[in-house]
Amino acid sequence: MLERLKEEVMNSTNAKPAIWAPGDWNAFFGFGTNILVNLLTLSGLLRFVLKMPDQLVFGRILPATGMMLFLSTLYLVKVPSSDFR
Repeated sequence: MLERLKEEVMNSTNAKPAIWAPGDWNAFFGFGTNILVNLLTLSGLLRFVLKMPDQLVFGRILPATGMMLFLSTLYLVKVPSSDFR
């Protein structure tokens, strides 16, 4: 019985991960909604609470935040996929 269990574990570790699983749509829209709410909150706090000028908020801070989110997403897509090669 122990040998059969070891064989099942070895066979399961050789399996390739699914590219798209059923719960991924939920994670996709949840992550997107979270980012949108965070950006709206950030811009609102910078403009109305800290009284930063619109040129600074929309010209420097939000584009840099968008670039950071894009690059971090590319990194998170690339790094885990290299673990399965």
